[in-house]
Amino acid sequence: MLSDAVIGRLKDTCRPPLRLVDGLLELAGAPSPPQVPAAYVLPSSESAEPNLKIGADRPLQRIVEMIEVVLVARAGTSLDSLRDVVRDALRGWAPEGVEPLEYRGAAIIDIKAGEVWRALRFEAVTFV
Repeated sequence: MLSDAVIGRLKDTCRPPLRLVDGLLELAGAPSPPQVPAAYVLPSSESAEPNLKIGADRPLQRIVEMIEVVLVARAGTSLDSLRDVVRDALRGWAPEGVEPLEYRGAAIIDIKAGEVWRALRFEAVTFV
């Protein structure tokens, strides 16, 4: 699974400065991460293009999956520095069976109780 590969990559290359790297289920179960700065990886969307081999015995489709890395940091932490570390670790990296990941941008998704949550978006392309 792509999310697991991304989690492994971030654990190998981004600790420190990240203290915690985990997945979607762990994010859903925690109102606030126990350790910050933290990164949570989740597949946010997937789209498929039409079959590229019309009439062939075996279809070939391009699949585009958007992966989000949600950074959680407390006030006083540089979100730009965290973004740069994660972006440098993932942009151009190609997990097995996947084209090199492309960075697609970021947005603040929540601010609460002294924490800022920022989602970084990456595009991953595979062919099936």
